[in-house]
Amino acid sequence: MKRGICSLIAFTIAAPGLAMAFDGDASYNQCVLQSLKGVRSRQATDLITSSCRKLYKESAFLNNNEKNYRVCLVQNLQGIENDYAAQQVALACRRTNGG
Repeated sequence: MKRGICSLIAFTIAAPGLAMAFDGDASYNQCVLQSLKGVRSRQATDLITSSCRKLYKESAFLNNNEKNYRVCLVQNLQGIENDYAAQQVALACRRTNGG
């Protein structure tokens, strides 16, 4: 009986963290699916997927400037067709957000 109660308490404590992890995965997947539409640049693809990961799976480690930089990338790299354009967008996002 004691084991059952301990297990229930442990699950109750862990459940919110597990729910947040699944929500983070869903948000990450949605970010990638929406942001990669029309992208033909490998560099833009890498920047978008890493930004979605940082925003939705590793957000606790981001300061405001880094978060704003990642949001800028996700918003402005959509539809990018070449690596040079991706580099210019990344530089502009970095300059705009204190980089």
